[in-house]
Amino acid sequence: MIQDLATETGATVLVIASMLLFLGAFLAIAISTWRKSRTVMDARARMPLEDDGIVPSAPLGQGEHH
Repeated sequence: MIQDLATETGATVLVIASMLLFLGAFLAIAISTWRKSRTVMDARARMPLEDDGIVPSAPLGQGEHH
């Protein structure tokens, strides 16, 4: 029943096209990542941990007094 529906609606073409699109995007990202130098990738790995110079005036929860 599902195969008949897929055949009648042309969904098989969409499934194959979407799978090829996903595979192409995945391979492009994987190759791009693989070709980057180790120093660039190490710098990108540390980005979320680096201090951007913004210092909060008070730690969270310390500024409110009830």
